[in-house]
Amino acid sequence: CIGGDFFVSVPPGADAYLLTSVLHDWNDEACARILRNVRAAMPDGSVLLAGEHLVDRNGADALAPLLDLELLVSTPSGRERTAVELESLFKRCGFALRDIRALDSGAALLVADPA
Repeated sequence: CIGGDFFVSVPPGADAYLLTSVLHDWNDEACARILRNVRAAMPDGSVLLAGEHLVDRNGADALAPLLDLELLVSTPSGRERTAVELESLFKRCGFALRDIRALDSGAALLVADPA
């Protein structure tokens, strides 16, 4: 582990970058800052893995609506997003969404490559 501030920079040169329940804490602009810093640190051939709850999976993630409500009251701007919203955010920040994999927890693992 390497300490730091992902709003400032991310350690460069890793094969994979893992963000688990990070993006849902922030508004779109803050997420974009985080994702752009990750993208700037990534070499070709690396991958971004983002574990998030998705609110549009037809009930596949029963926890997502409750987490969305919790984020509404406990953060200034956090929220759960749809797969389409996350894909759009990734694209804006230099990523191509390759896959969304369902996890046993009900959450999803979004797999994205540098675009």
